[in-house]
Amino acid sequence: FIITLGPFSEQLIEITEKSYFSHLLFTFVNNEIYTSSNYIYSFYKCREYIDDDFIVLHGDLVFDRKLIEQILKNKEQNICLINRKLSLPEKDFKGKIIDNKLVEVGINIFDSHCYAFQPLYKLSKKTINKWLDRIIEFVEVRKNVEVYAENALNEITNETVIVPFSYEKYYIDEIDNLVDYERVKKEIKKYDYREQRIYKGFNSFSKICNRYKNPLIVLDNFLMKNYELQKVLKIHFSHFTIFPVFSSNPKIEDIVKGEKEYLQNNCDSIIAIGGGSAMDVGKAIKLMLLTKDRSLETTKIEKYYYIPLLAIPTTAGTGSESTRFAVVYKDNEKMSLSQDEILPTDVIFEIGLLKTLPQEVKVNTLFDALVQSIESIWSINATKESQQYAKKAIRLISKNIDIYIKNNEAIEIMQKAANLSGKAINISQTTAAHALSYKLTSLFGIPHGKAVAMCLPECWKLLINAESKNKRIHLSLSKLNDAFLCKNFFDSFFYFVKLSNKYLSSTELIISDNVIDLLTNSVNNNRLINFPLELDVFTISHIYESLRNK
Repeated sequence: FIITLGPFSEQLIEITEKSYFSHLLFTFVNNEIYTSSNYIYSFYKCREYIDDDFIVLHGDLVFDRKLIEQILKNKEQNICLINRKLSLPEKDFKGKIIDNKLVEVGINIFDSHCYAFQPLYKLSKKTINKWLDRIIEFVEVRKNVEVYAENALNEITNETVIVPFSYEKYYIDEIDNLVDYERVKKEIKKYDYREQRIYKGFNSFSKICNRYKNPLIVLDNFLMKNYELQKVLKIHFSHFTIFPVFSSNPKIEDIVKGEKEYLQNNCDSIIAIGGGSAMDVGKAIKLMLLTKDRSLETTKIEKYYYIPLLAIPTTAGTGSESTRFAVVYKDNEKMSLSQDEILPTDVIFEIGLLKTLPQEVKVNTLFDALVQSIESIWSINATKESQQYAKKAIRLISKNIDIYIKNNEAIEIMQKAANLSGKAINISQTTAAHALSYKLTSLFGIPHGKAVAMCLPECWKLLINAESKNKRIHLSLSKLNDAFLCKNFFDSFFYFVKLSNKYLSSTELIISDNVIDLLTNSVNNNRLINFPLELDVFTISHIYESLRNK
């Protein structure tokens, strides 16, 4: 990488010196007159280092990885980026395309051959040297360093063929000011989770270990004696620190200890291996490292600090490996964390870790994934994308649940289903069944997956009763019918009830009126507000009443 430097150069250099970039070669070129020159002079200063095919771009661009991958795969030697669907920008670059060839780049061109344009190019060595020759003439002969490098490019487009590549399906934009920054920050969220890299099997470690040179490995306690896993880790990582997770409800004190281990051992990344608790701990440690006060009380990210986070789930349930959520406890009170930065960077699915799961764990975690998917379809935050993830998850679970639970088959399919459920709620969030379930788990020790499955039917009934007067609810329930391959709302409802009765053991809940009041006052409002209907205290109390002796 050749990077030209202007202001704040020390920040760029500091980032590239991190161990997870140690496999890359960076060359820095200083533009000492950056305040009085333009990009053409920075390009000029790089001339002695350019002797190959290159991707050339302006330094203020933000883009998604798949865009670069597609450009590199494209057989054309010379490529520029246009978007035929966007309106022509007033103050930004346009590209003039005639006969599928770039003829001009400029700000003040608006004719019918012009399209929205982004200054990122893939160029052959021959083309880039032609461009450089003209840049040298601009700087050394014309003494003009205050124009764009594209002014020089426009003078050689008749000598070479640069073909347009449409970026309609990808993301690319520039940041010129704080308004741009806020806009781009919001827009790129939906690309971050789509670009999460998912691998199969422990042999995938070889593909990613460049980014995990000295990881803090957050490990569920039951895996501490998994010698096969220990062997795999020692093969692929020369340095790592194990941080065991002992509690299913991790406390803030655990996160503080984990952060201390990370810093004391000069770790550069985090690997979370285990169930939802290990994922929560790994995410929370990363968030604590990113925040200024290191308390998780305020989760404002003060400075960009790249910490790769690899998630390796040992259950097919929460889909936590693909969500931006985590839970920790402070003074026995639940703290719900939600931050885009804690979405894991990479995921590895290793089916061997699920083969020895106890039957009860398999059932409870799978029902968590199923309920998440159902709630994601009717959540008020649901989108077409989240509902597609949820629908696929429901289809996979309902089709394969028998062989997964009885014969320990279809593990890979259920991992995918759970992951899809996680992707769905990462967008939509969960709703009333989850809001009602948390206190059942903490008060009675009911496994989370079972608790949400117990709460779901009464919530579902409320929606069925309201669907004739609410078009949104009607459409959501219709999509559930489609997901379950059922003909009407009652068929899909009873299909779920039958599954629950078949696989979830009955629980004798002797709940006093005082406990009903306690449960009613404990409901998580952050999840409740995602439900399509407003639930009053009487309705919530009635739902808990229905659970007596179930």
